[in-house]
Amino acid sequence: MQETPGTMTSACQTDPVKEKKKPQRSKGVQTKPREKTTGTPIERKLFQDTGSQCNIIPTPKKEAEGRDLVLGGDGRADSPGHCAKFGSYTMLELHANVVIDVQLVQSNECGGSYHMEKTGLERSLAHLERQGLAVGTMVTDRHRQIAKWLRETYPHIEHLYDIWHVAKGFSKKLLAASNERECQVLRPWIKSVSNHMYWCAVSTPFGQGAQIVAKWESVVSHVQNVHTGHGDLFPSCIHGRLEGRESHKKWLEPSSKAAVKLETLVCNKTLCKDILKLSGGSQTSAVEGFHSLLIQFAPKMYVFSYTGMLCRILIAALHFNENANRVQGVTKAGEAMYSIKYPKGRKGAAVLRRVLESPTYEYAQELLEEVVKECTDKENVEAEFAVEPVIVPPPLCAEFPHPEKSDFVKQHLSRFKR
Repeated sequence: MQETPGTMTSACQTDPVKEKKKPQRSKGVQTKPREKTTGTPIERKLFQDTGSQCNIIPTPKKEAEGRDLVLGGDGRADSPGHCAKFGSYTMLELHANVVIDVQLVQSNECGGSYHMEKTGLERSLAHLERQGLAVGTMVTDRHRQIAKWLRETYPHIEHLYDIWHVAKGFSKKLLAASNERECQVLRPWIKSVSNHMYWCAVSTPFGQGAQIVAKWESVVSHVQNVHTGHGDLFPSCIHGRLEGRESHKKWLEPSSKAAVKLETLVCNKTLCKDILKLSGGSQTSAVEGFHSLLIQFAPKMYVFSYTGMLCRILIAALHFNENANRVQGVTKAGEAMYSIKYPKGRKGAAVLRRVLESPTYEYAQELLEEVVKECTDKENVEAEFAVEPVIVPPPLCAEFPHPEKSDFVKQHLSRFKR
């Protein structure tokens, strides 16, 4: 992989990572290029100070406003697959729509890449506790390791699941079932059943999880054209006369293989426990949006150092927080602007999206002003620290033996002389 500069200096220049040409000397002025070791101490002094890093993310207390925080959390690996080196965990205040904390974890800090997400969550909640903040609700995906840890360590936190993650997993299982013999009739119902899951959570008042499950299980009878007698909590469907596409779908025959297969999937005990904890209000879509933005600052096809990755994540959080609540753009005639997209997940279906105003970059100017301020004080720049502000974990190869180069060369050459 291509090695990319891992300092905040390079991360501040542009938001997307672009290939940079090697600087050339001026023919008129024979200036010597800056050596790497010349700028390293300055960059360490300016950008690895924990005090300045705390100022990058807005103080969470400003977002609390005297209430318990409603947080959305999710992890992100620096590369696809199950052998990622870095994992970051994002905490986003869902009511204010701002990133209030990000944690970077290296895989050798927690015993493997699988545990990075849980470790990042642990560090983030500990950081918020030190800030004196109370977390009331956490909305995440269905990470079993995190669910168990939150249940045992923070029983006072209401842990809810994001609907999209649960619906996506169920839709995949229903799609696989529709490929079986005599079950093809299930395919037209996949989208409707997924939408039904959203409706179950959104239409139910907070704290009534049992009613969400009752509504969810009623879909088994609905697809068989039975709309009454579902149960005590939800006795009958509340829809009116079915019209349009819904009225033309083929109903499932009772006791048929397709109906039994659907009932098995819908009434699965593990799934019903997850349905019980669906979040009917706040979702983690904003966290997914931040991770999509983060790809522009830290693409997964490039290699970064620990500090380089940390700085790029913080810069991405700055950019997100400044532009998270942009308003919709308007035309010269004063009409709201929209665009049509064809996302991969919709399999060719068109989606209408709002066109927002252009993003701003005031945070970059503030950072540059802070850099100039620090650089004008020569004594401040050249000062040495007794303790490194940012604790960088050892590289992944540190746990392996490191032979002497001369001995290794002799051993290598002796093998071929035999």
